[in-house]
Amino acid sequence: MPPPFPSLDGAPPARGQADAFRALVLARSVDEAFKLAPGAPLPRTKAAFEALVGEGSPLIERATRDWANAVAVTSSELAATLAALKAASKGPSGAAAVRDIRSQLGHLFPANLIEWIPFARLLNYPRYLRAAQARLSRAVANPGKDAGKAAPFTPCGRPSSPGAPPCVTRRRRGSCGGSSRSSVWPSSLRR
Repeated sequence: MPPPFPSLDGAPPARGQADAFRALVLARSVDEAFKLAPGAPLPRTKAAFEALVGEGSPLIERATRDWANAVAVTSSELAATLAALKAASKGPSGAAAVRDIRSQLGHLFPANLIEWIPFARLLNYPRYLRAAQARLSRAVANPGKDAGKAAPFTPCGRPSSPGAPPCVTRRRRGSCGGSSRSSVWPSSLRR
């Protein structure tokens, strides 16, 4: 079983944490082998249970190998991204990108990630991390270009009502005010 994901703060995992992580990966692989999704009906008879065991048992090894490989690839890309962040944080040119990528990593890798993430989504994490590495190298090499590409997704900073989150503005002419902006709100905040 693979070790836990590298810590975002650089601290090594505790032994208990590593053991719990491995047990969680194993549990997720068994769930996948037996198709035990949350809310899936459980067998009610002995024959149904034996049929489920018969179908899932041959798949345990493959599912465990798939989960372990996905975690290992994601861990190596995360380690490379954290190393790139550490190197980029030494210079002033990529400071905004470093802050932004650290924030994104905090959202991508919560403490309970393995408990809930679908396997297909975990397979995409290395791609996300390579994109973060590419953005980081671009931010260090050309901070102006990185700021320009990130501008459409930066918060406007002016909430429309007290307590409302700031809008995310798609800037047409590089301005945040006036008629040169069109706000994009999450559907849960639209009235």
